[in-house]
Amino acid sequence: MTTVPPEPWPPRWYHSFDRVYDAFHASLRRGARRLISRRLRRRVAEDDVVQSVFRTFYRRHARGECEFDHTGALRNYLWKILGNKVRRYAQRHHAQLRDVMAEVEPGDSGWMVELPDGRPGPEAVVILRDEISYLTRGFLARDLRILNLHFAAYSSEEIAQRVGCSRWTVRRVVEGFGRRLQDASRAPRTR
Repeated sequence: MTTVPPEPWPPRWYHSFDRVYDAFHASLRRGARRLISRRLRRRVAEDDVVQSVFRTFYRRHARGECEFDHTGALRNYLWKILGNKVRRYAQRHHAQLRDVMAEVEPGDSGWMVELPDGRPGPEAVVILRDEISYLTRGFLARDLRILNLHFAAYSSEEIAQRVGCSRWTVRRVVEGFGRRLQDASRAPRTR
């Protein structure tokens, strides 16, 4: 089997940002997605890494540190930069105080820390408050009051009487919140 040499481009073709970006962006993005772990991806977006690769390349090129004869040489150079960038991001985010592996996901067992008396700890309370505020975004003040009374174990009739609405409104708000909660538990979200 014979190998075909990489296609030579006109001299200094890589001086054009648009040509280099168009030629390599998609493959570098796919490579970054493959190299960045799932946990690290929550902190570092593949587009940010690829952007950093292009910045590094153009900074080095402007200083005259690199010359390329063909597309294959440039591709290998960009992939080497990409690998170094991902490795550095991983090292930074695995440092002791930042360790991405120390994060606990809501689906993991033991994500809600409990005190010895069985009550949730302060971290769990903060997590729960954050989740509830995320799930109730866009709710009316009346709907939030309905949910507060519902979580305080008031009946639908008592809530309707206190808020000044029908039982069906109470039921609609509580069921709507339940649907949001179910949807949120199925799919990861980005904030």
